[in-house]
Amino acid sequence: MKMNILITAAGTSTAFGYVLAIAKNFNEINLITADSNEEELITSSLFSSVHEQVPSFNKTIHINLINELVAKHNINIYLPLIDSEIKYTSFVEEELKTKSAVNSYKFCNSAIQKSRYHEMVHGTSIKVPRTLTKGEIPTIDKFVVKKDGGFGGRSTHILNKSDYDSKKFDTPGWNTYEFIDGEEFTIDCFPLLSSGDAVVSVRKRIEVKSGVSSKVRIIQDEDLKNFAKHLTIKYELKHPFCFQTRKNNNQHFLIDVNPRLGGGSSMSALNGTDFHSAHLAKLLGGNPSKYLKSLNDKCVVTRQYSDYLMSR
Repeated sequence: MKMNILITAAGTSTAFGYVLAIAKNFNEINLITADSNEEELITSSLFSSVHEQVPSFNKTIHINLINELVAKHNINIYLPLIDSEIKYTSFVEEELKTKSAVNSYKFCNSAIQKSRYHEMVHGTSIKVPRTLTKGEIPTIDKFVVKKDGGFGGRSTHILNKSDYDSKKFDTPGWNTYEFIDGEEFTIDCFPLLSSGDAVVSVRKRIEVKSGVSSKVRIIQDEDLKNFAKHLTIKYELKHPFCFQTRKNNNQHFLIDVNPRLGGGSSMSALNGTDFHSAHLAKLLGGNPSKYLKSLNDKCVVTRQYSDYLMSR
């Protein structure tokens, strides 16, 4: 029987990871994509039966919008991929007329409240960058400003004191942190709540282009694996997520948590841990473990881009 799955924010690279997994492994899924952009601008729409152009996420219309799409296309599963939309969906899940693939509101809210990451790391070996006072900013050459609820890198800026705009950043939601000078890691995680464990893929960034990893080294790291287990148990997680750290003097600092998979999570699939397919299998009531078998303890994955003709 066909399962109708709605993916919103279909123009994101995270969405495209799910779309390719559906095309490769799940003939039983009928995909409906939605995005604020029209069909010919969304590559994922090439793989969907229907594409809906919808307004950008807005809490005031969200419930009615999703319920209208559910009724129109007989949606069985709704998969949101923008952090603010995920958070709100987890809050109003019971008002939606279909199953939503989101973690608990407690986790989703904690993930985007970057100023409260110290609560996430409590009792673990992971630390968080120190929050700076306004008085310290003129004395420090390099620091980071982040906005709670910011999506991707749009609300994160690495600055020096001459670039700091007090009119912009001395406002509610923005916070200033010490800059951790070190290697950066992204950790893809698939929670196994029944055993209190998590399957992880640790991606150490080798090369970044325009904010996106183009070369990564997949490694093993017990501190990061244990932290993924800690989050799984603490927040009773049921759906995959990812987080980022920087490592300085052999110490990991948590710099970001996403209540979803990331744009680079598809790189882990090349090493056997296909988190997108595992998640889809779980949503369909199947066994995700067949997609979570790592091929190598250590390897390098490189990324190249493909071109798609959308209209003519």
